Amino acid sequence: MTNKLKYLSYTVSLILLNSGCSSFYSEYKNSEKIDIPKSFSEQDETNISQDYPIDAEWWKNFNDPILTKRIETALKYNFDLLNSATSIEMLYGQFQQVNANLYPHFSASTSLATKEVRDSDMPNLKNGSTATHSLSLGLDNYEIDLFGKIQATNDGAKATILSSKYAHETLKISIASQVANIYLNIVNINEQIKIANENVQISKEIETKNELKYRYGLINESVYLQSQAEVQNAVASRIQFEAQKSSLEKNLYALTGEFPDQQKNHIDEVGAFNKIIFPKLPEALPSTILQHRPDIKDAEQNLIISHAKITVARASYYPSISLTGMLGIQSLNLVDFVTNPAKIWSFTPALNIPIFNAGATEGAVKVAEAEHKKAINNYKKIIFNAFLDANEAIVQYNKYMEIVKYQNKRVQSIEKAFSQARLKYNAGTISYSDLLLVQQQWLQAKQNYQTAQQNLLTNIISLYKSFGGGWSDNNQTK
Repeated sequence: MTNKLKYLSYTVSLILLNSGCSSFYSEYKNSEKIDIPKSFSEQDETNISQDYPIDAEWWKNFNDPILTKRIETALKYNFDLLNSATSIEMLYGQFQQVNANLYPHFSASTSLATKEVRDSDMPNLKNGSTATHSLSLGLDNYEIDLFGKIQATNDGAKATILSSKYAHETLKISIASQVANIYLNIVNINEQIKIANENVQISKEIETKNELKYRYGLINESVYLQSQAEVQNAVASRIQFEAQKSSLEKNLYALTGEFPDQQKNHIDEVGAFNKIIFPKLPEALPSTILQHRPDIKDAEQNLIISHAKITVARASYYPSISLTGMLGIQSLNLVDFVTNPAKIWSFTPALNIPIFNAGATEGAVKVAEAEHKKAINNYKKIIFNAFLDANEAIVQYNKYMEIVKYQNKRVQSIEKAFSQARLKYNAGTISYSDLLLVQQQWLQAKQNYQTAQQNLLTNIISLYKSFGGGWSDNNQTK
């Protein structure tokens, strides 16, 4: 019996060792390439560096500590991010379950069975009590991974975790971008409200002067009423901006996962617009900076997942071998159980050979191969679109820089013209309609300049998002 047990243990050991060495499965190596330009449009190709670091906390480049606080709060409490993180934890548990199938599972059991017979007159059934003691160690149904099915499933589960992590990083960039956009829009709205208040004040001053002129017969009633209407219009415009600000604040609350009373007065304490730094885009960014984008890494993990599914599907063409075993001892009394128990063992290898399933396996393989081709196309598409997004954002950045420059010059010119027009109107050398026309041009110029600056900030956020993070560059301008 001892020799048999030794033979059994050697056999099991060799088979288990073989299960780790005989697999036909090989890990997926990404060989999919897509040729994209080395540089982006309107960039200096002669000074391109192939190794450009990424600044993960890109929002700090705007030099607004309140913005930084809002984004950090959102990254900590945003409900979508919390759910995403929970999903990753769940995937880790699933991976642990799948990974466990690579190894044999053993279980131990012990029992004490007592039987008593009374008043028996049968020769084969004697009166008295008996107790059976048993202890066993069992090998649960263990499948030898000869064709890589279990290893492929394990690698697919691992890639699923990484894919989920990269998707989580993509979501973090998206949430940070949304918070930055909304916050800077609130700062911009505050500036628009200041402009509106200035316009209300100027309109009221003109109305007061027109009231005096009307009393003394210097202007007719229609001119005075028109100046009154301009005051009401200026106030209405200011209220409209205040309504927009309230809507933006609600969206910011939703992203940060906080109730308004928890942030009371916090949003009103946004930084001043003239303190914000406009990060400067480097003149020579390589297209390889896109490799930092988590959505591209996510797509690459999907290639591994789809490749693993092909291996799992193909494994159904081949036989599967599973092992079940038991090694134990048994005795009718406790003394013999310790000193001289009976030895019991069993070893049951099972072979499952597929013979005919009407093409089901072939169909499953075709589906898996098609999914892999789809994953490849999606991977290339994401890289292609990533380049287009970044390239377009760079082009728009240069355009917005020009727009801001010309809108600034327009404001400087129209402010002088408006100042002169007010003096001429007070002197009676121009009509109210002429003054009103210049005032409207002044207001439009101020608002357009502010909007142009906000559009530039929005574009810079888009640049950060399209690169998968901020560029490390200390050259910044206002």
